[in-house]
Amino acid sequence: MMITIIIYFLILFVIFFLLIKPGRLKKSKKANAYSASVGNINNGILITIALMIGMAIFYFISSSACILFIIITGPALFLYSLKSEKKQKSERDFNNFYKDCTAQGIHSVSDLKSEAKKQRALLIAKSNNLSVNSDEDLINYIKRFDKLRDKESSTRLEVLSNDEQKEYDELTLYASLHGIDKPLAMIDDLIKGFTAEANGTSYMQKKRSSDGALLAGMASGIGGSIPALMSLSETAKRNEAISQYNNIAGEINRVRARYALDCQCKADEYRAIRKKFEIMLTKELPVEEIFNYLQFKNTAVKVSETGTITVDVEVSLKKYISIFDNVNAVADGSVIAEIYNKGKKIGDAVLIFDLYGCQPENINIPVNRPLSDGKFVDHFPHGAHLRGMCLFVGILGTTADDYTVKFIPGDLWAIEKPLSGVNY
Repeated sequence: MMITIIIYFLILFVIFFLLIKPGRLKKSKKANAYSASVGNINNGILITIALMIGMAIFYFISSSACILFIIITGPALFLYSLKSEKKQKSERDFNNFYKDCTAQGIHSVSDLKSEAKKQRALLIAKSNNLSVNSDEDLINYIKRFDKLRDKESSTRLEVLSNDEQKEYDELTLYASLHGIDKPLAMIDDLIKGFTAEANGTSYMQKKRSSDGALLAGMASGIGGSIPALMSLSETAKRNEAISQYNNIAGEINRVRARYALDCQCKADEYRAIRKKFEIMLTKELPVEEIFNYLQFKNTAVKVSETGTITVDVEVSLKKYISIFDNVNAVADGSVIAEIYNKGKKIGDAVLIFDLYGCQPENINIPVNRPLSDGKFVDHFPHGAHLRGMCLFVGILGTTADDYTVKFIPGDLWAIEKPLSGVNY
């Protein structure tokens, strides 16, 4: 019985080695990196299933049945692996052929009318191990380019869509907050972001140089004066390299330390600003009344390949809003950009004011805008530069000129202008 078990596992090991051997991990012709193919993953799944079935047969039926199962399935799995690898290689060769042809300006069958491009395509096919026995074979290869282009386009659009979704999430991060809760949440995120940056810096460990005299003495004792001189020379070169590394490492560490200190100072600065915001006055006014204080200019509309429409606009106050006993206030919250195509409304974009709200046009305040991933960006609005997005509503084949925008009130309120002493 023990011999049967040993033979069983040896056979399984041989099958596993043949199917998932190191040689299956290939280096791409076009990239300087290693990657495992999908076929290898499929092979691993099949082997796992075969192992489970084999073990079940061994325990619940008999060892003889298990060995018979291995004798039948082992070669089948191996042949499947060879076929799968051949298919993967063929696909890699064709993808390389496509990239090389594209780089040479060969994009479609019509390009083969040029004898120079046709000959170039034949040479590229040969260099990528593609079999071309006739013009028809070459034409069939070129016809497959459309499918690859569609796949590339689909992948590119998917990446673009994800990036746009991320930007949309960042732009609308504080859309649900009202009144003083909005700027306080922004400040809290800025404090967290700067604190994380200050605490997240790493330190480059410096290297110790070698003692050349000690090493030379050892070399002299071992082999005489010539090895000793060679040891001194090699040690000097090594110490020079270490010295250069340490100089670079030291400078990087100093930069990181300064950056960490700057971030910590920024965090402390915003903690002080938060205390000032906590006692700032806010007042609810009709949104139409606040909206009438706003003036818009330099509206720009962009439409992407995914149909996402981005609206940028500069907004400022005509004058300060007076609240309570003649306290100067600014507008805060959001405005809505209604987007129209040929007179038909197709969507809305929410444009949210930054930390200090909407100032009069002559006020220029640098704002560190917090982002959804905990980081932040420097933003220098003149009045306020607002951006909003409406995802995936654009019509195929249209341009920015096909869309018009109408601004209406969103969630608006008045908040006391930043108190004196707030560091802009």
